[in-house]
Formats: sequence, C-alpha cells, structure tokens
Amino acid sequence: INVTDVNYPPSLTAANFNVQETATVGTLVGTITAFDPDTGQTLTFAITNGNTNNAFSINNNGQISVASTLNFNTQAVYNLTIEVSDNGNPIQTTSNSFTINVLDAITPSDFPYQVNFQDPNTVPPSGWIRDFGQAYGARTG
Repeated sequence: INVTDVNYPPSLTAANFNVQETATVGTLVGTITAFDPDTGQTLTFAITNGNTNNAFSINNNGQISVASTLNFNTQAVYNLTIEVSDNGNPIQTTSNSFTINVLDAITPSDFPYQVNFQDPNTVPPSGWIRDFGQAYGARTG
C-alpha cells in the first residue's frame, strides 16, 4: 500500500479595507490573511480583477499598497479579486473578493465659492449663515 500526499488548496479570508484618497504611493492599505494546510508551502498573491488603473499592488506577504494616485470623486470603491497560489504539485489556487473604500478628503476644489467675509462688497451665496447674526461686512462687535 502506497500513501500519496495530496496538495490541498490554500484558503483566503475576505476583508474590507479603507484608505484615504490622499494616501501616497506605497501606503499600506491592509494585509490579506491566507493559510495553506500543507506545511512548507510558499504562497504567491495576485490581484486578478477590479484593479482600475492599477491603483493597488500586492506583495508576496499579502500586503496591499497604494500603487497610483487615488481620487474619491473618480472611484470611491474598488472591488478586487485576489488570488493566492501555493507551490505544491500540482499548484493549487484560491481567490476571494476584497473591497477597498477610498475615503473622501476635503480639498479646496470641494468649495466652489471663495468669499472674503472682511470685504463688505463680497456677498456670500444665498442661504449662507450670517456672522453672529449681523449683516454681512466688517464685524462691529
């Protein structure tokens, strides 16, 4: 009787991550949790779907990093498919879905109006609150 060891596929736990849209290239977003039941296996990770404009990268430690400039107004959510493979014979592969939420940062372009409240000739847009209930213009108290 011969007993042959079988290579089992690795497992990959789905997760959600958040990252600020101002995160610079190289910023760590999160780490993927993977496990291979066969001892001594080396795992390799790859993003196989949903990585618009190659916004993210993943290394062989399962660490997801920012790979290009993010913009909340262009894309606020990335639904990535990440695959993990072992180095057994035959190679086994598993994939799972991961969501990365890009968090909006307040930037000057978010404010289309520029108002100088010290200039009595500048009138704020309709509906803006007056300064301490006084008429617009220089403060009197």
